[in-house]
Amino acid sequence: MEQIGRASAVLDAIAAPFGDAFEDDPQRLDDEYKLKVNNAISANLDVYSIWSFMGLVAEKYKSMEASRKAHVKNATNRIDKQKIFLWCDTNMGRFKTMDEAANDIAETFVKQKFRTVRGWMTEWKKLRAAGTP
Repeated sequence: MEQIGRASAVLDAIAAPFGDAFEDDPQRLDDEYKLKVNNAISANLDVYSIWSFMGLVAEKYKSMEASRKAHVKNATNRIDKQKIFLWCDTNMGRFKTMDEAANDIAETFVKQKFRTVRGWMTEWKKLRAAGTP
């Protein structure tokens, strides 16, 4: 268990933001980062904890790759949702009910199911009621 903690400390040092946002010297920031990571490696990794570190890196990579794939997969949904929000801003007055509008949108405007469109419209309505443009 100690090896995992030590391996996590190194991974945290590698992934943590560093430096001053107003620093003008990128080389200085790079040097500070390298020093911080090298110190974390020296203080925490040995022949026992290196395997835990490698396992953590592999898990982190899998997680990042899954997030990237989900982001790519859902890009169309995000775009369609924004289109529907804009459509609602200009066209909702033409319909008596949100169901009628959602049905029209799902049939003619975007390739989404009625339930999905209706859910996004409910979200749009809540945001507008809260004063969010």
